[in-house]
Amino acid sequence: ALIIPLVLFLQGFAKNKEFKLDKYKKIIPYITIVLAIIILSKIFKGFSNNPLYLIATESKDSIPSFSYQLFEYLMIIYFPFGSAFFNPINNQTFFLLHLIPYFFLLITSLVLFFTRHFIWSRLLTMGVSLLFTLLAYACSQNGLFLDGGYALDDSLVYIALIPAIALVSSSINAIVVHKATQLKILWYSLIGILIIILTGLSFSRSLHYSKPFKTWEYFNVTWSDSITPKKAISDHLFKNGYNKYRIKDHIYFLEFILKKAPENNEQKLQLAKLYIKNGQSEEAQNLYNRIVFDDQVRDRAILEEAADFFELQGLYIDARRTRELLNEIVQ
Repeated sequence: ALIIPLVLFLQGFAKNKEFKLDKYKKIIPYITIVLAIIILSKIFKGFSNNPLYLIATESKDSIPSFSYQLFEYLMIIYFPFGSAFFNPINNQTFFLLHLIPYFFLLITSLVLFFTRHFIWSRLLTMGVSLLFTLLAYACSQNGLFLDGGYALDDSLVYIALIPAIALVSSSINAIVVHKATQLKILWYSLIGILIIILTGLSFSRSLHYSKPFKTWEYFNVTWSDSITPKKAISDHLFKNGYNKYRIKDHIYFLEFILKKAPENNEQKLQLAKLYIKNGQSEEAQNLYNRIVFDDQVRDRAILEEAADFFELQGLYIDARRTRELLNEIVQ
């Protein structure tokens, strides 16, 4: 909502060499509406409980700093290689690279201020202001991954791509057209080739990530500590078979999930069945004992499955105890 009055102000600034308050009176109603919307959104946000934000608040992960996010989002916009959808917070330690956007903004602002009488300077001011306003909004949102962990969310900077690309392409085009006309053919050739390459890369990546399983595999690599991708891959393997995976890989996924979420009985049963299928009877026995006697699960189907397993293994004492628990449920 803040972008509307900002765009109107910058549009008026670009058209007029001198700043006169009378020319900006029409923006005041928009500013009033925006302020009212902001106040209402804050009120409604206070009443809402987003489960992902609750998980992020309860976790030990620290909120990524504004400087870190600003630098990383600029890298995602101008060097979008190897990232998709969500990007993990790799290193939040403060270092000089995070200051580059501030130095760039400071130097650019000084240059544009002293050249404000030129139309190109005012247009650049409009573009730079829009870009950093949109980036500031993205950095203030604290993006979240699917499991509630803090992340850099690509979707927060999609709208910032418009001024970001326009700033670079329009600036280079203006320099070539007005100052280096001998490079026109080279510039148009390069921009044409670049458009074709980027279009091809975009199509290739969209085709690749349009397959849900490929997306979950990507998330499993980039978010190796998260159980959400592993759950999705595990469900896929149960439904569609292993193909390039082995049963040991499937067992690893479920063991990892249970380390992070030990209360998940569904995954325990799935893991027990995989242990039996892989010939790991001792591990299956320990897991059934944990489900029935330690966790005290009192589900009829689960107890019947555990009792059958104990009987097949010749563990008649455990089988009898399980049958007794089953009879208590039936009665």
